[in-house]
Amino acid sequence: MTKSDQGQWDCRHFDTTAYREQIMKERTERHATFFSVVFLQVYRVHGIPEEDTKLECAAATCSSGKIRLFSIQELMMCWATKKRPSSELFSWQAHVGAVYSLLFLPSERVLVSGGDDGWLRGWQLTDVHVDRNVQSSQNVPSHAPQLLWETKIVRVDTLLGGTGLTPGINCAAANPQSQVVYIGASDGGVHTFDASSGGALMHSLPGHVAGVLSIDMEPSSCSLATGSEDGTVRVWDCRIRGVAECVSVLNPWDGVELPLQNPALYLQSVKSPYVSVVRFASDGAWLLVGTGNSALTLWSVTLKALAKQQALPFVPQAVSMITGGEILVAGSASQLLRYRFSSLSDEAPSKHALASASVYGMDVHPITGTTLLCGAGGVIELLSSYGTRIGAIFPTGFDD
Repeated sequence: MTKSDQGQWDCRHFDTTAYREQIMKERTERHATFFSVVFLQVYRVHGIPEEDTKLECAAATCSSGKIRLFSIQELMMCWATKKRPSSELFSWQAHVGAVYSLLFLPSERVLVSGGDDGWLRGWQLTDVHVDRNVQSSQNVPSHAPQLLWETKIVRVDTLLGGTGLTPGINCAAANPQSQVVYIGASDGGVHTFDASSGGALMHSLPGHVAGVLSIDMEPSSCSLATGSEDGTVRVWDCRIRGVAECVSVLNPWDGVELPLQNPALYLQSVKSPYVSVVRFASDGAWLLVGTGNSALTLWSVTLKALAKQQALPFVPQAVSMITGGEILVAGSASQLLRYRFSSLSDEAPSKHALASASVYGMDVHPITGTTLLCGAGGVIELLSSYGTRIGAIFPTGFDD
């Protein structure tokens, strides 16, 4: 339907193709899922080099295979003025199939993505900038990031063996100091890549019996933790660059450490609830483990022993430790829980309502303490350090 010269609506020139495409776009956005989200910065150009500044942004990976980049400023303005949805700065087709993991390496200004297609790709952000339109006071994007390198992972020999298609990349973590990227694959393998050398494969290990669902890196101690569908957590020593050596295997369900090199016990652990998320505390001395039976456990990395266990009202899928000794937990419910580290399992947490029915990704800003959350329904939310919503992105037609 178009407008005539007199300003009247004229249905004689109704564009059915454009209408159908718009409806399909709205439905795709509404039913999309964001799996990972990170804070990053791109340059905002005013036309005068001395006035160029950095624009705080949020990058999120989508079930459609796209990576979408949003301005934090517009995200907050959109929420404050109730104008929805917020327009993205960039979006590009990064993978075939869902993109589960996303990392930002600030020193190299490289965005690293891993998808269900088994490809690990590095995207260059150095030449990406946003022009400042003085007349409209809006951010005008220049172009999407360019592909810098790509590497396809290989299947590893696990305890159960098996051959077939290329495994997908479920999760990723990085050591920002050494530029080494660690990924967990759907076949249970753990791989290391050198982001500073074109994403070259450095090492592949048959880490778990089943797929790796979560991974976390603690740079100061060079410790790596992986959680799997097989119900176990493995802690790796990564002090030798690019090489990971398993030093302990934990069973969160039984609360015990399993002996190394004992395949029979690893197979028995498959009956235990899957490990949905692992996260180191800031000092690397403690490890938080979330499991599929709606529980959160706290482990001493040094003693390799269970310290505390907390039942949750949902399956934890995203956990973060923030400055001040607080633990943020989100997952398969529209709720964010905030615990105090010192009193985990001793007192009730504070609760914050969320728009997404299931949260998969979380990132905490290292300076401001604001938190980005993403999940089902194409929703991205920005919370203050106190848990108050200060920004949000909803799909088109969210209130229909």
